[in-house]
Amino acid sequence: MAATIFTFQRWEMKFILSQEDLDFLLPIIKENMQPDSFPHYRIRSWYFDTPNKMVARENLTKPIWKSKLRYRIYVDAENSPRFLELKSKYDGLTYKRRISVKSLETALQEARES
Repeated sequence: MAATIFTFQRWEMKFILSQEDLDFLLPIIKENMQPDSFPHYRIRSWYFDTPNKMVARENLTKPIWKSKLRYRIYVDAENSPRFLELKSKYDGLTYKRRISVKSLETALQEARES
């Protein structure tokens, strides 16, 4: 049975806030945003790399295009959703493709068999 592949595209912007800015923004955020369906959970991710850590070393050079493969599990969520994800970034725009899997071992076995 073929797995459904979900694709995401987004800009990731990060900001450094002063405590004063944070104190100002938190009430606004709380008033205007709703928690997602998993409000309290831990995320555990495993990243794949070559034996000589090529992906990690390439990432340090800040390339215009980069990509990484990871296995992610939402640990405290009911039924613990698990995903095999390919995350890429090109010129600041992040793309993520993922499939839901039962376990990492199952995903690897199915990939070998296909």
